[in-house]
Amino acid sequence: MQSSNKTSITNRKTIEKNPEIFWKYINSRRNERSDIGDLISYDTHGNEVLITSNEDKTNALGQFFTSVFTKETQTTYDTQDISFTYVGSTNIYFTEHTILTQLENLK
Repeated sequence: MQSSNKTSITNRKTIEKNPEIFWKYINSRRNERSDIGDLISYDTHGNEVLITSNEDKTNALGQFFTSVFTKETQTTYDTQDISFTYVGSTNIYFTEHTILTQLENLK
């Protein structure tokens, strides 16, 4: 007795009417699954490089995201010198001098 999946795949009319069944069967038989297509990157000399293996894709994406996102620092900022006055419940006012001083002290 044949499985229903195999029977439906071997039936040409079924494939023509519903190609999705065919592709589900083909994809279920693939050893390696990857939803990430080939990537294009650049080497240190500026030459375009095609990245096809999953391991190389992983490394390339890791390097990219490492370069884009920054690590949080343990730096704390002194905010005691910032003076403000609450007016009502939504308005906050800063003095111009305090803001300029704090901006000048930024690293």
